[in-house]
Amino acid sequence: MGQTPARLGRQSGQHESRAHRPWVPLALVALAAACVYLPLLGSGGLFNTEAFRAVPGFAIASGESGVWMTELFTTPYLRKPPGISWLIAASASLLGPTELAARLPSALSAIAAALIAAWTAGRVFGPRATLWAGLSLALSPWLWESGRRAEIEAPLLLATVMTVCGLVLTTSHAGTSHETQPPRTPTRLAPALLAGLGLALGFVLKGPAALPTIAGLVLALTLVGPPGARTLPGTRGRFLAAVGIMTAAAVVLTTLWAWPVWLRLNELETAGVFVERQSPTDFAFGPGWLAGAALLPIAAFAACLPGSLALLFVPGPDARAEATTKTDAHRLALAHALALGFVFAIGFTLLAGLSNHRYAQPALALCPLVVGWVASIWRPADTATGMTPTRARIAGALTLTITARRRPVRLLLPLLLIAAGVYVWRVEIPAKATSGREAGLLFADAAMLVLHPPATDPEQGNKPVTILARRAVDARPEVIWYARRALAARGVRSHAVWLRQDEDLTAAWARHAQTQTAPRTDTHAGQQTPPPVLFIARIDGRTDEAAGLPGKPRVLAVSAVHEYELALLTPETR
Repeated sequence: MGQTPARLGRQSGQHESRAHRPWVPLALVALAAACVYLPLLGSGGLFNTEAFRAVPGFAIASGESGVWMTELFTTPYLRKPPGISWLIAASASLLGPTELAARLPSALSAIAAALIAAWTAGRVFGPRATLWAGLSLALSPWLWESGRRAEIEAPLLLATVMTVCGLVLTTSHAGTSHETQPPRTPTRLAPALLAGLGLALGFVLKGPAALPTIAGLVLALTLVGPPGARTLPGTRGRFLAAVGIMTAAAVVLTTLWAWPVWLRLNELETAGVFVERQSPTDFAFGPGWLAGAALLPIAAFAACLPGSLALLFVPGPDARAEATTKTDAHRLALAHALALGFVFAIGFTLLAGLSNHRYAQPALALCPLVVGWVASIWRPADTATGMTPTRARIAGALTLTITARRRPVRLLLPLLLIAAGVYVWRVEIPAKATSGREAGLLFADAAMLVLHPPATDPEQGNKPVTILARRAVDARPEVIWYARRALAARGVRSHAVWLRQDEDLTAAWARHAQTQTAPRTDTHAGQQTPPPVLFIARIDGRTDEAAGLPGKPRVLAVSAVHEYELALLTPETR
């Protein structure tokens, strides 16, 4: 039975209204991402490697260290660039040195990355692409962990998304389905600058870690040709100009932060100060590289699920047959470049000597845009254009689509949202139980048994307690940070020192003990007050630092933290 003109008009008006309200799908993406990355974000102590990122940031926020050279317990620390510590320092300046402040930059990065990908997909592939592109990234299981931890990966992914989307926007002019609309601005400065800003942000976060993905996309766009390169004169030249603007912007912005860091590093090394550093080449071509390299393409594709499934819809004659208009052809060319860029990104990762799939996480930034392209051609079955029936059925099966009241319902998205909650409950919360927070609190309580409060012992109160550590810092640095925080809450100042791995423990112990107040008899308790020097040592089966200390140190407390056993020691008093 035919529809009345009035009803057709209402339906057309409703569709047009939705198309001109891009904030609606963006709001849904933001809501879904917030539900994944914000709940219980500040619960549980710092764990795993979080303290390596958070403690230097807290030190900057509190003024214990400078800005340009991050420090971990007074040791200049440049194993990674200072970007993540700067983000955490900014967060801690507003929220205080808390677990929430440490993890919030990662959560906000994940949310922002999903929104930028969603907005870009809508601009490039049409309004139907916005929601699916954003949700595919926000609900990506690979992002759940890094987006809820004080780690580098989520901000790095945001930086990569900014660069990818900037490059895509500089090449695309097919943001509308109307073929008669002329191309938009030939060389867009703003997207090129966005790409440059993302590239510079990636360098300040993790050096060249995102370069394989960026180089892969640039190479793919160069080989495949930007959309419209065969029909619009000058398109390829404008794309290369945009790449030049991106590169120039990245070089300028990277120099602005790298130059002061280099000057400070040179100053410290000239003065003979040890700087804890790590070269990117330390991770290249390590043991087991060949076996890992063979599995990397499969592992990276699996890690990027479900978004990587969209890559399978790009090649083949059916995709070309579905492109019935110039706009569709332009969009397909861009999807081809994105899919090929993913392949090149994995290849460049291998050429860099990396075989662990986590180093390929920046390639995840390419997937949501391809998801948006698939959504743009996956139209209702009664339309004359769009996917072939077979491909539409495959897309429906992959998204777990069912029909309810004659309307398709995609079950994959709500199931992923539920799975994210299960991840927090069954994976993240047990992992947080391995935090060294309880050990730090225990060590602070034990230290208070031998340390007099400053109010009753003015001589000791004038000097901070020195906490020495060596292998305990490499194991679980949060133990030392939580112990210091607990001591500060009791009015005891502390000073943590990370001893070098090649430093003699006996000499270090003696040097720091001599700089403190000598033992004396406390007339109130009738006992000797030990020098305020403590040592947090590893004493597990793999190493026993207590055996390398002079004399017979007194064991104040012992605690197991994950796979390590740590002890709080002080010089023996008789």
